[in-house]
Amino acid sequence: MRIRRTRMTATIAMVIALPALLAAACGGNDDEVVEVTGTTTCVDVVDGVGTGEGMSFRDAVYECTMDVTDGRLVGVTETVNSCDFSEDGEATLGECHGKSVITNDDGTWEGTFTGTTTWSATEQDHVHHMDLVFIGTGEYEGLRFVAEMDGVDYPWDVTGHVEPTG
Repeated sequence: MRIRRTRMTATIAMVIALPALLAAACGGNDDEVVEVTGTTTCVDVVDGVGTGEGMSFRDAVYECTMDVTDGRLVGVTETVNSCDFSEDGEATLGECHGKSVITNDDGTWEGTFTGTTTWSATEQDHVHHMDLVFIGTGEYEGLRFVAEMDGVDYPWDVTGHVEPTG
């Protein structure tokens, strides 16, 4: 009788623990903060439209892919970006903002971002920094992805976390 109870107890414990183990293997559950690191790479799909007000453009479209530690964020990302540029001596500063949507089979992440891109006459490489906030839908309902992206040439570094929204 004792062996049967021990087996039953072990079976019940496994049934109870299995969803948590599966959630952890897939990037966590809805109640915990999961750190995310990796990279992103984007390609131009539609060039931005100049505003005629100096150095500004609107509605440039990029298609991006992230290679990150949380599989819930893997999918096609469509990003619409606008930037306003100003000059400070030899330096150019771009203040950028836009919207992004990550889509995969389990849901979407709808987000906004702000950031900067800078370069100068002596440093031609564009240095990018973006702050992003995404809200999950579908299987990701109740989750938020908060991240920073930094880079010069692609891939850019991604550092952030997935957290509950509530």
